[in-house]
Amino acid sequence: MRVHFSVAFLKTLLIKRAFHEHKKHGSMSLPNFDDIKNRADALGLSLSKLCRDADISESTLQRWRRGDTDPLRKIRAVDDALKKHEARDDG
Repeated sequence: MRVHFSVAFLKTLLIKRAFHEHKKHGSMSLPNFDDIKNRADALGLSLSKLCRDADISESTLQRWRRGDTDPLRKIRAVDDALKKHEARDDG
């Protein structure tokens, strides 16, 4: 059996998910590809290593860059991985 959801219902789910992420992480703003690249470069961290640490494929990051996918959940993982590296670099 195949279930179909309306676009409005799916948008509502995305908004609820974003709100949950906001409550969990304290912010709804997400870094864009350039932010990620600049932060990784500042740490001397390759995008390959960063993607492995965030448990995503590098091709996913490249799809975000091109705008081919909605990165909400996975970009948060990349941002969290960068924050861990930045914390180590500061300490």
